[in-house]
Amino acid sequence: MGSRGLRVGVAQWFPWVDVFNRNGTVTIGGPMAEIFEYLSSSMNYSFTYVTPISGITGGRLPNGSYSGAIGLLHRNEADLAVGPFTATYERSQISEFTDPIYVDYLTVLTGVPQNSKNIFSYLTAFEWKVWLAMFSALFLMAVTSTIMEGVIKKERRCSIYRFLSFLWNFYRSLWNQGLTRLPELVTMRLLLASWLLAVLVFMASFGGHLRSTLLLEKQNDHIRNLDDVLRFPNVQPLLESGSSAEALFRSGSHPTYKAIWKRISGKIASRIPLDDLLSEETLDKVEHGSHIVITEVSSLVGGLAKRYEKKKTCSYYISDIFFPKNMVIIMRKNLSNTLQREVKKRVARFYPIGVVKHRVMDRTSNSENVYTHIKPPPV
Repeated sequence: MGSRGLRVGVAQWFPWVDVFNRNGTVTIGGPMAEIFEYLSSSMNYSFTYVTPISGITGGRLPNGSYSGAIGLLHRNEADLAVGPFTATYERSQISEFTDPIYVDYLTVLTGVPQNSKNIFSYLTAFEWKVWLAMFSALFLMAVTSTIMEGVIKKERRCSIYRFLSFLWNFYRSLWNQGLTRLPELVTMRLLLASWLLAVLVFMASFGGHLRSTLLLEKQNDHIRNLDDVLRFPNVQPLLESGSSAEALFRSGSHPTYKAIWKRISGKIASRIPLDDLLSEETLDKVEHGSHIVITEVSSLVGGLAKRYEKKKTCSYYISDIFFPKNMVIIMRKNLSNTLQREVKKRVARFYPIGVVKHRVMDRTSNSENVYTHIKPPPV
């Protein structure tokens, strides 16, 4: 192949690529720069990097055009695009894909759930139904004792004082307090004995439940996976506009995707560029619990790592991962077949050795400081 130049679309996207503009000349750094340095040296091609007007990866617009780096290829303003991009059917119609260089996943970013503190938390040892049944039985025992004593003693009127006295005695025994007096009648004492036996079983169970409740610190309910998003109707989901994640929720047939997309499509401000999606303002909203962010794990960890470097504090919850995404480099559709084969052959060498994955991990080495939970990809 002769030595000539190729135009490459590129946009700033930490931790994948850094873009530098020095005196009008665009250069790049980061993990993706290593791939293109290898392509340039091994194929004897020089690259001229061009940046899109707006967006990073970009997507299809309502008027049929494309934004971001994909738009550069679609308008024949670039021959390749750095990305990396998620391989989707829509993008395959206007570009050619290389082999995957990385497999990423979507996830949900939320604020960290706070531990619940309540001075009446000991009552949660039993459900309200158990407490209702116990105090209903207490009231019933007092009424029964009052009626029985009135019938046996042949008193025509039931004394409210006698009822309150029985109620107080049964209540005191519930908390292991001594009785003010014992009933005179044998039948009344048998009734009291049955109540004390029930109280003994109840309080022994309550004590065991109380100890386990106090020993185990209870956390507030929070979003652990995508389905949990539906349980929080007041929390607004946010997506990157024009991204593969937006296409997934817009076109996905799964009921969860449809339900979440209905909430997202109802508010235009819920689809924003990636820079805004991981901005300080948006992350503040997520931290306060009013919003959540749905995007790739690598983008989230990169954005949170930068936030941690700046503020030295960064506490969020990353939910279970879902929807694996093959990340690729894309080429213009009408690029010569020979050139496409050569690029694909060389790019295919990177994924098996995991060099891109390691470079991304190195750039987010402080990631253990910025999230509280993340499940590893399935083996």
